[in-house]
Amino acid sequence: DACVFFDVARIEQALWHLGRMRPVSTLRRQMLEEQDWANAWKRYYTIQQLGEHTVIVPSWLEYAPRPDDIVIRLDPGMAFGTGLHPTTRLCLTLLERYVEPGQQVLDLGCGSGILSIAAAHLGAANVLALDTDPIAIEATVTNASHNAVSDHIHAAVGSLGYDQTGGQQHDLIVANILARVLAGLAPDMAM
Repeated sequence: DACVFFDVARIEQALWHLGRMRPVSTLRRQMLEEQDWANAWKRYYTIQQLGEHTVIVPSWLEYAPRPDDIVIRLDPGMAFGTGLHPTTRLCLTLLERYVEPGQQVLDLGCGSGILSIAAAHLGAANVLALDTDPIAIEATVTNASHNAVSDHIHAAVGSLGYDQTGGQQHDLIVANILARVLAGLAPDMAM
């Protein structure tokens, strides 16, 4: 059993300082029963209908798709991209609108691979999925395999500006990342 100890006095002191800037309630301590925290979150992650046709199905749940559904089976693990965040939902909705069969797509900051998989299901010929986090690349590769689109997705650690695209032109770039990061990458995306 692993046990983690926190310096309660330091936490209380930090809260006292924070309380000088804004109202902060009193610190409460509570013992929690041991759980499998790595898997406990899964009970709150359910099937989601996004956009007109995209349905995100957690890999551990069953779903009977309708004829026009684009089903993405997903286990995000520790990578970003569950479909719950509003920007991910917006990107999925826009991918439904703008991906055309045969396109070359770049998913910049691919996270769990959710947007890469959606692009492949929507007909993209090739998707280059880049992320600076190796855990995200692992999740993308695994999720692409579970969705039978591995032949259309190449996932790699990297970003623009590091010659990761091999000079390849893309018809569409999807980048669900922070605005300040996008601003810095804008010149490379315009090339």
